[in-house]
Amino acid sequence: MYNYTDIKVQNKHDYWSLLYLHLAQAAMEGCGRGAEGAIRAAMQRMGAAHGEALLKRHRKEGVLTNLQNFYRSFPRCVDDPRMRLLILSDTQQVQLWEVHTCANADLWNKAGEGSLGAFFCEEYPAYAMLAYTEGKGQANLSKRITCERDNHCRFSMYCRPANMPKEQAALSFGEGSAALPMDESDGSRNERTAMLTISTLRYLFEALGERFGNEGICAFANGLRAASNDIAPLLRVQASHTLRPCDAEFLKANFPLSLSADETLWQMWGSEQAREQTKINLLDRLSGLLELDEKENRYVHV
Repeated sequence: MYNYTDIKVQNKHDYWSLLYLHLAQAAMEGCGRGAEGAIRAAMQRMGAAHGEALLKRHRKEGVLTNLQNFYRSFPRCVDDPRMRLLILSDTQQVQLWEVHTCANADLWNKAGEGSLGAFFCEEYPAYAMLAYTEGKGQANLSKRITCERDNHCRFSMYCRPANMPKEQAALSFGEGSAALPMDESDGSRNERTAMLTISTLRYLFEALGERFGNEGICAFANGLRAASNDIAPLLRVQASHTLRPCDAEFLKANFPLSLSADETLWQMWGSEQAREQTKINLLDRLSGLLELDEKENRYVHV
């Protein structure tokens, strides 16, 4: 049983899943079969950016950059408290786990779009690990819940010192510190979900624009508009279920983005063009659909 605090964290993650789904659907509909390559490229870039950022942080802190320390500081898939994992191996060189329950997969499968969700599952975790190991790791996803033949995901990650230059092996498996466990507080989870949401918007916008030009940007905008039409009534229902008005304070607690797009995370992980498109086609539309006035929109996301 989850309490109200848990549910708010989960709601934010569900809205990321829904945004990803609508953007992927709009890309496939607007840009044709070639859109799959753009979506996968976006997830690869996002994973690589997040993995590289953690590598730099660990090197600066003197943390050994092996797989065990990576997964002490980085979600194995996504940072959702409803995810149920079975860890099969947790060592510096080998990480094996199964995912038995995944809210993302549930949402995507119910929409009949498990294959679109798989683009994220197949690319993002692997490229985050590969960036962290500077290309010396190996990744495999042999089963996935988003496939109707499977009832769990099976991830296998390897990184051997024998495959590294001596200098890198020493930094990964020599003398150094262990990573601190990942902060599982609601505030930290909320920030990681906001980072994931903003990064997803940024890299999908860039990949679609690069591959398809204005057609790709239009698909991105269409996906945001479609998402706003789905999200607004869901927010109203969730607010009514908790006996709360669906106002700015409720959105602050349950939606991963500020309606004013003023998070500092946009400067760190987003881009000005992606922010502008998101503000016009998603956030301003939500404000109108939910009948929030301009003053109510101006809150600081935490």
